[in-house]
Amino acid sequence: MDPILVGYFPKRLFPPPPYLAEAGVKEIGSVSRCIASGPDGGIDERKNNEWGCFSDPDTAWSTVPPELRAGYRLYAYEVYPLKFYDGAAHHDEIAILEVTPLDGTFTAVGWDAVSRSTEQDFECSPLSCNHMVEHFTVNEYCLVGLHEAQTLAAIAERWGCEPGPYVVVNVWLRDA
Repeated sequence: MDPILVGYFPKRLFPPPPYLAEAGVKEIGSVSRCIASGPDGGIDERKNNEWGCFSDPDTAWSTVPPELRAGYRLYAYEVYPLKFYDGAAHHDEIAILEVTPLDGTFTAVGWDAVSRSTEQDFECSPLSCNHMVEHFTVNEYCLVGLHEAQTLAAIAERWGCEPGPYVVVNVWLRDA
């Protein structure tokens, strides 16, 4: 079972809040847009897909004015084809999207668990949004390994995080 590329998204560089900085986070790479948000002024819904992402890097960057791009990083997301709810993993059919394949300018930086209760966009990441960094060892991007992300996705609701289901996402970052 391989993760499926669902698209690209520009995120604003934002200094981590103290509780994340104390956990060693230098850049918020979590999928959630709660702390490190996307471009100002909203997203043109005609340009993004059902995962809230864009089909190619150029379209993603087109949502950020050129003069502001130095304050953003471009991410790509692959979703593992499982949904986590009721404490367990369940197979999830993820439609293959027309998305430009990742190229050599992107590096995998870790895995995240993220809620998706409306199935229209990514919602909250327990690591950054619910202080779950207190229970998991995260990397400098506030991300974990695949096994830890799957464990977190399975326990998040029971531990008081946002309602699920949760998905597990492989996070890629375009090299600067």
